[in-house]
Amino acid sequence: MHSSADEVRGLARPEADQTPIVFDAIPAEGSVMSQLPEACRPNAGDLAPVIDFARCEGKADCLRVCPYDVFEVRVATSAERKSLGLLSQLRSLAHGHKKAFTLHPDQCHACGLCVEACPETAIRLLKPRSA
Repeated sequence: MHSSADEVRGLARPEADQTPIVFDAIPAEGSVMSQLPEACRPNAGDLAPVIDFARCEGKADCLRVCPYDVFEVRVATSAERKSLGLLSQLRSLAHGHKKAFTLHPDQCHACGLCVEACPETAIRLLKPRSA
């Protein structure tokens, strides 16, 4: 089994609010976060999934594995598709313009299951921006 340092990078956050938590290796028996002591685990909303729409192909693996009902998969609107580059727009067309969206990011417990499940590595867990 890997140590926590081998599995999680980026826990030391400088001053930036959007420093990613990157999961490199999540053991099959559970997520990295579930193996941390209770006092070290983030609370719901401490970290939130951020989806790279240029990479997401809407395969819904995140939706299937998330125990907290954070995601939805739907067809991207015309405006959402226009924000993509040309190559990403073509890839989106090939997948029926389906994309994953974070419906309830405040319910995320940062278990990392979505990060592990995404075949396009399109999901990162980030500290939400302060209002």
